[in-house]
Parts: sequence; C-alpha cells; structure tokens
Amino acid sequence: MNAMVPLLLNHLWQATIMAAAVLLVGSALGRYRPAMRFRLWTVGSLQFLFPLALLVDLGGLLYQVRPAAAAMRTSLPLARQLGAALFVPASSISTDQIASHWAFPWMALLLAAWACGTLAVLAIWLRAWLRMRALAQNATPLDLGLTVRTVSGPAQLELGVFGVLRPVLFVPEGLPQTLSAGELRAVLAHEMCHVRRRDNLWAALQMLVQAVFWFHPLVWWLGRCMARDRELACDEGTLRHGAQADEYATGLLKVCRHYMSAPAACMAGLSGSDLKRRVLWIAGGALAPALGARVRWLLALLLAGAVATPLAAGMLQSQAAASSPHFEVASIRAWGTHDRLPIGFVVGVQLSPGRVLGQCVGLGSLVYFAYRLTGTERVEGMPKWAQAFCSPTGATNAYLLQATMPKGTTADQARRMMQTLLARRFQFAAHWETRQMPVLALEVAKGGLKVKPSDPALDPPRPRGVASCPVDAPGCQTLCCGSTTMTELAGSLSFVLGRPVIDRTGVSGSYLLGPYGRLQWRGDREATSSLPALPTLLREQYGLDLKTARGLVKVLAITHAARPRPD
Repeated sequence: MNAMVPLLLNHLWQATIMAAAVLLVGSALGRYRPAMRFRLWTVGSLQFLFPLALLVDLGGLLYQVRPAAAAMRTSLPLARQLGAALFVPASSISTDQIASHWAFPWMALLLAAWACGTLAVLAIWLRAWLRMRALAQNATPLDLGLTVRTVSGPAQLELGVFGVLRPVLFVPEGLPQTLSAGELRAVLAHEMCHVRRRDNLWAALQMLVQAVFWFHPLVWWLGRCMARDRELACDEGTLRHGAQADEYATGLLKVCRHYMSAPAACMAGLSGSDLKRRVLWIAGGALAPALGARVRWLLALLLAGAVATPLAAGMLQSQAAASSPHFEVASIRAWGTHDRLPIGFVVGVQLSPGRVLGQCVGLGSLVYFAYRLTGTERVEGMPKWAQAFCSPTGATNAYLLQATMPKGTTADQARRMMQTLLARRFQFAAHWETRQMPVLALEVAKGGLKVKPSDPALDPPRPRGVASCPVDAPGCQTLCCGSTTMTELAGSLSFVLGRPVIDRTGVSGSYLLGPYGRLQWRGDREATSSLPALPTLLREQYGLDLKTARGLVKVLAITHAARPRPD
C-alpha cells in the first residue's frame, strides 16, 4: 500500500482538475436533456478510478512500438517539459522520496485514516443494502405484467428497483389500490426506465468511488448530480413513452406522501432528487432539447483531448529519453552477499576507456559522478538510502554498476550518459538552482600562499598507513592524498565540514599540501593533541584562511528518486 501513496497523490490533483472541468461543462449544458448530463457526471466520477499516469505509461509503450511516427519526431522541448511537469508515469512512482523527508509516520497515519473512512462508508451502505435485501427476499411475488421480477412487501419503503445483476421491482402493499390505473402505469414506467438504463449499476460504481474517495467534496457533488439527473432522465423517458403529465405528477406525489424513501443509494426509487423541481417540470410538460451537432462535436473533442493529452505526454517523454545520450550496455544490480571488494578497492565510480565501473556504490556516488559535484555545491532532497555502506562482511544500499560506451567517449559525455541511466533506472529527477547563503570562503591569507605548484604526475608514492591518525590524536581528520587544486580542496573541505566552502583564492594549478598531499588536523572533541586545528593548519603551513561569508551556492534540488528495478 505504501508504494501507492505517491501515485494516489499525483492522481488526486489530476482527477480533481478533470472533475472540476466536467462540472463546469455539465453546468453549461443545463438546458439540454438530463440523460446526457447523467453520462457526463458518470464519466467525471468514474475517472477517479483510472489514474492518468497509466495513460502516460501507455503512451510510452506506444512510442516504443512505433517510434517512427512523424509527429512524435518533431522537436517539441516545451511540450516535453510541460508533459513531464503535469504527467508522471505510474511506473516512476515511489515513496522513498517522501519517506526520506518525513521522520514521523504521517503517511502511515494518513493511509490508516483513509482506510478507516472507506470501511466506514462501505459499512453504512452495506447495512442499508442488507436491509433491503432481506425485505426483497421476504416479499410476496406480484404479477403486474412486467419483464422484471416484481415483489410486494410491507409498506415500509417506496416503490423502487433493487439489485444490480438481477433487478427486482419492490412494490409496497396497497400501492396498486392507492393509485389510479394511469398513475400506476406512469410510476411503473419510471421504474422500468431505471431498469433499461441500468441505473443501479452506475449507482453502485458511484458508491465505490465515494467510498474510496470519501474525503473529496467533488466526488459527493458529482454523486448528487448523478442522482438528480438520473431521476430527471427517467421522468423525461416516462413522458416520452406516452404517460400523461398530470397523472404522472399526481402518482409521484401520492407515492412520496405515503411511503418512505429508498434506504440505499444503489436502489433506484421513485422520489429521489429535488421533488418540488421535478413535479413542476413534469407538470409543465416541456421536454428538454437534444444536443445539437456542434455541441456533440465539441464534447467529443474535449473527451478525445482528455485521453490524448496524457498519451502524447508519455510519447514525448519516451522520445526525450530515447534521444538522450546513453551507454551501449548498462547493468546495475544490488550488491549481494556473494560479492567481494577487490584488493585496492577505490570508492566511487571508476572511468576507463570504453567502460564505467562502480563497485559497492550508492545512488549518492552515482549522482556525484553524473553531475560532477565537487562538494562546494549543496544537494537537497537526496533520500536516506542513497548513501551506501560497504564492508567485507556485507553492504547496505549498495549496487554494482557496469556499463560500456565507445572508446572515444569523453568524461563529460560519460557523465551525461550516467544522467540518462539515473533517469531511467532510478527515475531520478533534479534541477540546478543558485542561492545566496552562509558559506566558508577559502582565501589566501595575509603574507601570501606558502606552497608551490606541483605536477600530479610527479607525486611521490604513498606509503601504507599514510592516512592513519597519530597515537595521541585518534580522532583526527584527514584529507588524503596527492596534488589538488584549490577548487578541489574547497570541495573536500565541504564534505568534511558539512557546509559549503567556496574557492576565493584566485589561484590556479595543482598543489601538494603536506607530505604526500595529506592534510591532517585534530578532531573537534580532542582537547589535547599534537595536531593543530584546521584553521591554524591552513594559515600557518599553507597560507590559506577559512572565513565566514555569504555567497552564491549552486544547489542541486532532487525532486524524485526511486530504488532501481532489477535488470
């Protein structure tokens, strides 16, 4: 059930827009036949049961089946962006992004409340249905020459049709004697109209929609519109089949005066809806006009557009994905218990000619590679499961990535291919922003830089244990090893310090900081240590300062991410 939450949230706002549009169109057609409006209300209600995201998925499948469609090959970047913003495929829905932000189980509580409301509504209607079923079973068969089974029982209910698959006409005892022959024929014709139209079936489906979406006001509004126009449609049908308006109006009033109304929404009774309005309309004898050809064409176009729009959005999104740079072959799977970390294992994504390899990597590592993050940027919305944990005995949230590409592929091209892989396999979506926020600025200290440029190719080999902490400083902090640029140093410090560090040194080139390119300083909780504090280390040994400031920081805002499906 949890995996359905984002799909439902996405579906709710789309269905709300559709329902509001149906209500507006139906209200504009108020002078036309009620049977037409009833169909419109029914469509507006039942669409709550069919998420538009499924049509988006279908559109993507249609594009894959027939990608050569000329219309879809046209470059429509704006249409693709709108489609991606308004329509999300059902296959890309996940709760991981929501769960990563909500520590308290709000979603579980909302789901529980939703389920309780649904069960409560169903229980109320089930009780009414069982009551009517018992009355129908205990009633006496009655022959009125109708094509539907007719029974008569105690005068506790009004005249009405009960049942969906095998409808039964319930006639209260004494009703044939209460009404004249013309009045009886008219009210029976009304009920037979409900049988022909299968109104109980549509009412039962509407009850299902109301039970599932009991909290949605438009669902109940559509239900009232359906009940009103269902009765008006049968009133009109009764008059069109020859019933006298005065006899029908009189019979309707007598039934409503002497008998109770129907107890269940899935029982098509005679009273229903606005009785005063109906009687005045029947007595007037003026029948509503049918839809003109232009109005019918307009409704057909609106319906076709409602279906075609998400289909086209799915096709455009599939086209955009197909045209993005991608690996020749890519495989990603969870890091299993049988996998072992090799000797000389290097953390992160490894790039070599014609190949990309990631061993025991998490989503975070893939994102940092794909978007070339240096650490000076801020990343928002990264799910908790994006950080992998790897050890010789096991791993958590880790994956094995293997991908091939043409041997002449550049690093930037490989990063764009990785972005495509993330979008397809992790349903990853993100965008860049620039914000003004508090930062630490890495600057050249007074007295100038105290290190000289170096050549990374000439870096000395690192001895074993070069990154180990001294005995008197077991909680030290270490950055290791090799030559680095000032921008790379700022990024590494951002990781360690947990806040953006931006390079304001204005210095280019690579530098070997410390022995073997190792920076080592005492931890925050170490009162006594042979190692200096980080600001002291940078200022006294390398001529660098860390100062608090405000600056523009690039922010990668992640809007969606989901665990990948197996290969």
